[in-house]
Formats: sequence, C-alpha cells, structure tokens
Amino acid sequence: MTINSQIALISNSRRTSDVNCIDFCVLEKFSKQDYLKLQEEFPDIKIRLRKGLKLFKQDESNKIANVLKKSVVFSKFSIEMVS
Repeated sequence: MTINSQIALISNSRRTSDVNCIDFCVLEKFSKQDYLKLQEEFPDIKIRLRKGLKLFKQDESNKIANVLKKSVVFSKFSIEMVS
C-alpha cells in the first residue's frame, strides 16, 4: 500500500503530487475530514506520519547514493552528500 500526499494532510496545505498508474490499481480518496476523524482516535497520527516520511526520505537518499557510488564519476560520494 502506498499513501500519496501525506504532506498535505499534516501541514494543512494543498496536495503536492499526482498519481499515474501503469497497471490495475484500487484508489481511495482520503479527505481532510477523514484525517481529522482519524486524529481524534489516534492523537499521535501526525507524529507517526512525519516519522514515516522521514524514513521514506532516508530510504530514497540511500537508493540514490548507492546508484551514484556505482558510477565512476561519483564513486567517492557518501550518503551525507545527498541527504
């Protein structure tokens, strides 16, 4: 499962991305009202989403660094350089 536009939910801003599917998928709309209801039941949801986003960013940074390390030009790159 992938959740898109979490940033908009936790920062009270407009959604920042679009979704394009290359295969069959099931989409569900999760509105701001749905998020607020969820926040009543799970008051720490904002913190949990932020932690999840941080882990996602770290994972993506690691993937980029690993690709760069395989290149002769960027072989001396470290993860700190792309974080």
